[in-house]
Amino acid sequence: MQHGDQFHATMRLIGAQGDPEFANFATPFVACAAFALEVYLKVLTNIERKLPPLKTHNLLHLFQDISAETQAYLDFQWTDEALPKLQQHQNHPNLPKDYPKVHTFRQALEMSADAFVDWRYSSTSKNRMFCVPDLVPMARAVILAKRPDLGSRRAVMKPLRP
Repeated sequence: MQHGDQFHATMRLIGAQGDPEFANFATPFVACAAFALEVYLKVLTNIERKLPPLKTHNLLHLFQDISAETQAYLDFQWTDEALPKLQQHQNHPNLPKDYPKVHTFRQALEMSADAFVDWRYSSTSKNRMFCVPDLVPMARAVILAKRPDLGSRRAVMKPLRP
């Protein structure tokens, strides 16, 4: 959990800069977000199934390893909160005409499944999609709902200063 929180905090710091040159920080932002999500999904597997998590960076496989109830909850929450923002972004006039459109949570997760590896090793990657950064705090919230004690063992993430 602590590693997930550290990468989540770093992701938030990068994203909160409001820098018009944010594209210069896209690689560390996505690498941190994807790794934080990976860790949180592994924590959920451990909490829910009492099993060691899969040894993979693949977010789709890790998502499929958590309970069906949690999968449905995160799918619903992401679809309700994040998908409209993502679809609005996808309609930006400066995006290429062939920019992939996301219509469902499953599609977004499939497109983002290998994001940590794709962005960490970005010089060799052909796939540069990450559609689920909003899933990171959602997964963390589910963990803390199931195991509030995990939030009390270290400094709980606080809102960033403006």
